[in-house]
This record gives sequence, structure tokens and C-alpha cells, in this order.
Amino acid sequence: MTSWKLPGVRICDPGELIDSLPYLLGFHPRQSLVVVGFVGSAALTGPQQVQVTVRQDLPARLGGGLDDELLEPLGEVLVRAGCRAVAAVLVTDSVTGDPRAPGSLLGCRDSLAIALAELDIEVLDVLVATDRRWWSLWCEQSDCCPAEGHQRLPESSAVAARATFAGLVALPDRQALEATLAGCEPHRRAGLLPLLADAERARAAVGAARLADWRRDEVAALLAAAERMPVAPGDAQLAAHAVALTDLRVRDAIWLAIDDGCQPAAALMVELHGRLPAPYDAAPLFLLGWSHWRAGNATLAGMAAERVLRSQPDYSAAMLLVTAARRGLDPRVVPALSQGASA
Repeated sequence: MTSWKLPGVRICDPGELIDSLPYLLGFHPRQSLVVVGFVGSAALTGPQQVQVTVRQDLPARLGGGLDDELLEPLGEVLVRAGCRAVAAVLVTDSVTGDPRAPGSLLGCRDSLAIALAELDIEVLDVLVATDRRWWSLWCEQSDCCPAEGHQRLPESSAVAARATFAGLVALPDRQALEATLAGCEPHRRAGLLPLLADAERARAAVGAARLADWRRDEVAALLAAAERMPVAPGDAQLAAHAVALTDLRVRDAIWLAIDDGCQPAAALMVELHGRLPAPYDAAPLFLLGWSHWRAGNATLAGMAAERVLRSQPDYSAAMLLVTAARRGLDPRVVPALSQGASA
């Protein structure tokens, strides 16, 4: 196999690739097909940067291979990301014995290889990983890949140590990752409703002649509050920020700032969405999701956008973010936002 890199982490063999998956995804996958895509191919020498990592739920029964419903969207993401080669890992707890035995997981290997070959994407290896063992479905040499597999010690692996040293975090599972967006309990959020009603009345009192000044002042107040983080705004100020962000011009100004790399503004959005009731949590949660997407964390960005749509189903900017996350749009090649567009 070729060597690959995570930020600050070098991966040199299949076992290390498997151990790197939680750090590529942000959580430990379970019953998953994880495909790691690269721009280069096996013919190239030297380390290759990971281009995209895609995770799909595995079907309950694997003996018949992988179906088009799973493979087609996977292929679309890899093509859009410009991948020329991939390594795939079937993470499963259903393996009993050698997964290369007839009628076991070879059908998954073959269906994946055929589907990606049609897209001119090379499959470098298809691996199977349980909590304690891993196998290569390509290799049939007993001295290299024995029937009992290779032992895994993920909690003490070199990749885990290097990833931790590099500041990378892997949560226990996907639910734990989504829980980072949970925020306050509903009754605490509901306690802000009287202050939000006051802020709405203050906003309604702003006449058309003063609207431009009000928007400018609110943007300045939001950016000033961001610069004061981690000192959080009080409840009354939080309510005023929440109502201001329901104005698309105000929201778009903060969106542009976050897209330009304003980390304090993204930190403020964590505070706002975590304390506000629906639908006021929608705008800050969308803006936080966008900052995650720009940082390359499409999984968390998609989770944030889906939460926005549960809070406010017609929030069109969140629909845009869901599409970007699901289709694997590369934030590195998507141009920076320009003035004037509201969604």
C-alpha cells in the first residue's frame, strides 16, 4: 500500500490506516463502510494526502455484496473530490472466522471494485476490521494475511499516539459527535422567551429610515461580542443577537466574517445556538455548521444543518449546507462567499 498523511500523522500500513479512521471521521465508526480517497494512484511514490473520507452504514446482511443504493452516492462523492485511488474498510462486528472464505465478504470487495473501476478509480485495498482483528480481502497469502487475521490494539496504537499528539480527537461513536451540538436543556432555552419577545418588539419599532443603521449596529455588536468570547453575553444581549440574526442582511454579514476565517464569531455561534430555543437557534447553528464545513468537517456540518431544518424546516441556507456535506463538495475549491447573496 501507499503511505498517507493526516495533519501531523503519517500512515504507512493497512493496520495504521484502520487505526486512523476515528481521527479522519471524528468518531469511532461501527458497522460502516469507510472509503478513504486520494488524488494520486498506487503508481505514484511517496506520501499522499487524504483527499476525502466517506462513511456509509453497512447493510444488515453482507454476504451478497454492496448494492447500487450505497455505491452510487459513494462514487459521486469520490468523483467530485477528484479521487484517483481509494482504500476501503468494512468495519463490522459480524465477522466469524476468515472473511475471505467463500460466501463471506468477498462479494463486498468485488462489487466495490467493479463500481469504482467504472469511474476510473483504483481500489488499493479492501480491508475488514473488527475491534480486535483485521484482514485484507485482496491478499490471499497465508504468510502475509493469515486466516485468523492481524491483531489490533487500537487503544495503544502508534497512530492513536501520534494523532493525540497532533491534537486530533475521536469520540466514541457518531451519536457522541452529534451530542456536541446538543446545548442546553429545553426548559432553560424556554426561559429566554420573554426576553426574545422584548427584543422582537424593539426590532419592530425600528422604522424603515433607520433600518440600515440598525443592521450596521447589530453586526458591530455581534462582532464585538465575538471578540469578548469566551466571556458569554448575558441573557438580554443574547436575545438581541438572536433577533438580529433572523434578519438575512445581519446573518449574511456574520456568514461572510466566518467564511473569511473569523474564529471568534464561530465561537459565539456555539454559545448562541446552545442557549436559544427554536427557531432562534437556526441561524447560529447554520453559521456554526458552515464554519465546520469550511474546516473540512463535513460530518459535523451535515449534523448541524439537519438540526437547523428540524428547528426551521424552510431554512434554505441549511438545505444548501446539507447538499454540500452529503455530496462531498470540497471546501478548499469552493470560492469564498461574495457580497450580495442571501439564502
